[in-house]
Order: sequence, then C-alpha cells, then structure tokens
Amino acid sequence: MDNMTRRAVAAQIAVTGMILGAFDRLKNDDSGQGSVEYIGIIIIVVAIVAAVAMLVQGSGIGQAIIDEIKSAIESVG
Repeated sequence: MDNMTRRAVAAQIAVTGMILGAFDRLKNDDSGQGSVEYIGIIIIVVAIVAAVAMLVQGSGIGQAIIDEIKSAIESVG
C-alpha cells in the first residue's frame, strides 16, 4: 500500500473508533447528550468520509475507501 492509502485506512479506522465509542457512551451513560446528537455526529462523520472519497475518487484512494466501507457493512449484516 502506498502512503495515501495507509492514511485513508488509518482515517477510516479512527472514524470507526469514534462511532463505536459514541455508541458505547450512549449505551453506558444514563445522563448527558441524547441519541439525536449522537446520530447527528454519525451523519456528519459519514458526510465527511463521503466528501473525502469523492475528492480523491480519481486517484484510487476513493475506491479503496468505498470498498472498505462496503466490506465493513457486509460483515455486519
């Protein structure tokens, strides 16, 4: 893998960790922010990842990100 692909994969792992952390905090925390805010955060993160994927689509990194997201979604279902 080249350096840009490694950075893209590292960014995806970081975003996935943030999302999973948000779900853990939502599940374990009785007080604080509501689920609407968490869903909003997840939507914003997904929009940022989609924007990055569209910007680098011609370089192959966008396709790599899309493939990784698809494989993550398929492994859940």
